Amino acid sequence: MKKLILLFVLLISNLVNAQLGTQYNVALIPAGFTNPLLNAYGNSGLFNDVANINSMNPAALQSFNHPSVGFSYQFEQKLDDAWIAGIGSERTSMSLPQSIGIVIPINNLRIGLAAHQKYNSRLKFGEIKITTNELPDGTGETYEPDFKTRVFSYAAIASYSVPINSNNSILSFGFRYELNQLNEYNQLLDHKLDETLFGSNFAMGAVFKSGKSNSKYWEVGISYETGLEIDGEGKYEHDGGSIVPTDTLGRPPGLYQYNPLTARINAQFPSMVILDFDYSIIPKFKFLAALSNTFWSQVADNFKDQIEFSGSVVYQLNKKFIPSIGFLFTDRNLKENIFGINENLNAIFLTAGLAANIYGINLNVVIADSHLFSGDWGKQTIFKSSVSYGF
Repeated sequence: MKKLILLFVLLISNLVNAQLGTQYNVALIPAGFTNPLLNAYGNSGLFNDVANINSMNPAALQSFNHPSVGFSYQFEQKLDDAWIAGIGSERTSMSLPQSIGIVIPINNLRIGLAAHQKYNSRLKFGEIKITTNELPDGTGETYEPDFKTRVFSYAAIASYSVPINSNNSILSFGFRYELNQLNEYNQLLDHKLDETLFGSNFAMGAVFKSGKSNSKYWEVGISYETGLEIDGEGKYEHDGGSIVPTDTLGRPPGLYQYNPLTARINAQFPSMVILDFDYSIIPKFKFLAALSNTFWSQVADNFKDQIEFSGSVVYQLNKKFIPSIGFLFTDRNLKENIFGINENLNAIFLTAGLAANIYGINLNVVIADSHLFSGDWGKQTIFKSSVSYGF
């Protein structure tokens, strides 16, 4: 019943906005964000795989000393209960890579090209009964609304390193430009919207690294990514075409011309700042930590800023295998904790990863699970794998 009421609200608000030419805000739920930095070493923006350079601190490209290329795939558990009113969520387009990255080093300069899925979710309402005034308990027929939102990000990245020879240190600066593609699809009853829109944003970062060798060093990095707004016109088409046999105004049966309804589609992603730390002084051990703040309060009046904290321990077992264990804590809250929503949104992921070098090919796998210490909407298992090669 709650789903039916929510669908009614969505249908009325979306179509009324379309008729008035007003704004339709894309629904971005927490489950749709893809944990882009997740890899076999944890969740670091400094020490990561080439496949994830689209989400790393752009200055961290200095860690790739050879031409490198890689790609990753991500698989997530479908959530039957991911948002209000028992709405579920699942990932779409499973055949597409989660991320792709290429790095080319030229002396102290690094050039990178990358793509990744910034957001991916299909809302699951389940089968809804079709009712009429004469049959309020249902006609025996059902339908399932379809809401799919995907955002693909394509990036060009550059970083430059300046050696500080007096204390064996390096200072690096980086910049990333992103072109983002929004694919928004929803179908409610006979009305369908299927639009592709674009928007851009950028990120900048700096990394300071100090150490006598590549095996004994420490580094700290900070990066800032600007907010993203994708805005454009969308049209609600009639699923049966422009000539329809029925009329919503209740006129006698016949053929009627259907005029598409237009609305402004708007999707907003907040800016964020990330502080990363990499401590690799102890032989064979690496300690990674990251703290980030996502400024949701800038784009949504009812949300607080989102704090995330992650840490991991990486151990070099030998030249071929590097295992790790870690965690990721995410805290996304509303300013007013209506119906205990905040408790459902919090999540703590435990991660376990393994990086393997087999005949020069780097294989990277990680499992992240949040069932032990998370709210009902945050209980999920994620599996991610990548393949990369350095020339």
